[in-house]
Amino acid sequence: MKHLLGKLLILAIFATATSVFVKAQVAGQIDRTFGDNGLVKVQYGSNMTAGGLVIQPDRKIVVAGVLTQTGSNNPRFFIARYNSNGSPDLTFGTNGVTVTALGNLNSAFGSGLVRQPDGKLVAVGTVCCTAGDCDVVAARYGTSGFLDTTFGNGGLS
Repeated sequence: MKHLLGKLLILAIFATATSVFVKAQVAGQIDRTFGDNGLVKVQYGSNMTAGGLVIQPDRKIVVAGVLTQTGSNNPRFFIARYNSNGSPDLTFGTNGVTVTALGNLNSAFGSGLVRQPDGKLVAVGTVCCTAGDCDVVAARYGTSGFLDTTFGNGGLS
């Protein structure tokens, strides 16, 4: 009886390890039901860089970064939210995206995004003026996707 219980325990451990291994193989595959055959392409300007991504508790996906039109010294933060299937969340910002002007700058780089416990989103990045001076900037957005003007100076800090 003692040996039978030991064999059953080993079999249970092996079965659990095998099922985890099989699930790990499936988890590495592209989900073709997400977006367009597994991909979501974002195009809000001619030059874009993503700097952060947050998956909210409701499984919605928020992406933040910087966009600049070619030949322009006006980089802007963008923040966009997508439903869990990859479609734009049209209830967020304006048709799923909010673009925030950062002023007359030479360049900007998005570097991060966090979700606060109250659901507000903070995007951070680096902005550089034409003289080469660079600063870190943070922008906070409310849960609806619009700039939170109670944060810093009109939403920017």
